[in-house]
Amino acid sequence: MAEVGAGRVVAAVLERETRTRPAPEMVVYQGAPKGRKADDVIERLAELGVAEVLVYEGLRSVVRWDKRRARRLAQRWRAIARGAAKQSRNAFVTRTGEVLGWDDLIARVKGEQVCAALWEEASTP
Repeated sequence: MAEVGAGRVVAAVLERETRTRPAPEMVVYQGAPKGRKADDVIERLAELGVAEVLVYEGLRSVVRWDKRRARRLAQRWRAIARGAAKQSRNAFVTRTGEVLGWDDLIARVKGEQVCAALWEEASTP
């Protein structure tokens, strides 16, 4: 039942559903790319339903962000992930966070149950 009045609409909730994120969760650690490429990576991975995407500054990364810029990027990435979830009708928003340093990345990866590293010069497809 809905009620329409002067400048407002009132609707009744007919059904409510609770969902849990599918397992296993996939986490992607992305090396800090130049420009706005991280935005595109986060958007595409969020559309695919990846649980979490974190950007890290590697030891040889060309890109370096100061703390203030990194915080702004993290906010933008959260907004991009939220928009991608809406676009793809995903009930779960991909988690993003602050830019990780190399040591933070290693500590996080050590805690993962399974880890695969993709490298453009790998000999195994």
